[in-house]
Amino acid sequence: SYNAVDSALWFIQAAGALFRATGDEAFLRDVLWPAVSEILDRYHDGTRYDIHADADGLLMAGQPHTQLTWMDAKLGEMVFTPRHGKAVEITALWLSGLELAAEWASQLGLKPPRALTVRDRAREAFVRTFWYAEGGYLYDCVNERGRDAAIRPNQLLAVSLPHAPIRGEKGRAVVSLWERITNEAGEPMDFVWGHHPAFGAPFLSDACRVDVGARELLADEVFVGHNNPLGAGRRYTWPHADTPTGLVDLSRVPGRDEPRYAMGYLTGFESGWYAITNRELGFGVGLAWPVGVFPYAWFWQEMHASPGFPFYKNCYTMAIEPNTSIPGHGLTAVMQTTGTHRRLAAGESVEASLCAVFYEGTSGVSAIGMDGEVWRLSAGG
Repeated sequence: SYNAVDSALWFIQAAGALFRATGDEAFLRDVLWPAVSEILDRYHDGTRYDIHADADGLLMAGQPHTQLTWMDAKLGEMVFTPRHGKAVEITALWLSGLELAAEWASQLGLKPPRALTVRDRAREAFVRTFWYAEGGYLYDCVNERGRDAAIRPNQLLAVSLPHAPIRGEKGRAVVSLWERITNEAGEPMDFVWGHHPAFGAPFLSDACRVDVGARELLADEVFVGHNNPLGAGRRYTWPHADTPTGLVDLSRVPGRDEPRYAMGYLTGFESGWYAITNRELGFGVGLAWPVGVFPYAWFWQEMHASPGFPFYKNCYTMAIEPNTSIPGHGLTAVMQTTGTHRRLAAGESVEASLCAVFYEGTSGVSAIGMDGEVWRLSAGG
């Protein structure tokens, strides 16, 4: 009796991913389809923890004292983040599951689940229920307490799942980030400002290609690390690093059996953007930002290379982090070395908008615009 409303819905997504990868219609029809159909019908009709389709076709789940989503922290009867009712990512999974079931039933000549009777009105109700026009994003949860306008990453599923219910301009707004830094002190303040989007498996693999808008990579002078192909303080023309053992293509992500630690700084941006494309999965993730605010991007990889705390040779991740300043050793080090820190006068503010995009494709990317448009290289590029 697992109290997780999303687990069964993720099974449908896993079935879809497997079918897209293998094209095995017999396995989908004979093994996966009975479970998919039963999940949707039971959720539609009503099951434990008050999980059921509401009159508008959207999925309801839970009561004030239950925690059924991944944000399930609870102490006794104290619920720290009440998200019963209609949670945005649960509803997106529900709608995606209905669309996948309709697609498979048509393709394989199968009897559609009863739950598909709510598909059309549920899709129409989603935007009406969750779109927060004033903020330009999606409400996180809707229940008898009202609409929760907290900005959480849960809403990203509504633009990234197969048959996502949010598309077009609304979808782009969901993954746009607007920020303002204000000096509330009574005197000038120095600062550095950056972002920390990191990636790991299963998306990250040796099938990934990295494209950036930068011309050079400057290796860090301090973080040498283990299995590091970069020479301390050396400057390289992206994406190649000439090493004693040969030329290393930094646009190729090492596999899990290729230990690497690397830390450097991408510079010389014509425009601020990067893209990581997984050519086996057929999709990628990108980020665009104003290069006038963030002229650098910290580039680091920790791939089963560093012993001891905190990685213990068991971390497989990388990040490309837009930043105002280098190196990545704190404000004092920046001020004492490169002088690339920023300063705000008392009461002064600075603003910036960034745009994260998810896209389909197996080739590289030549640019990403601040409006989220992705320019792809030709096949094989």
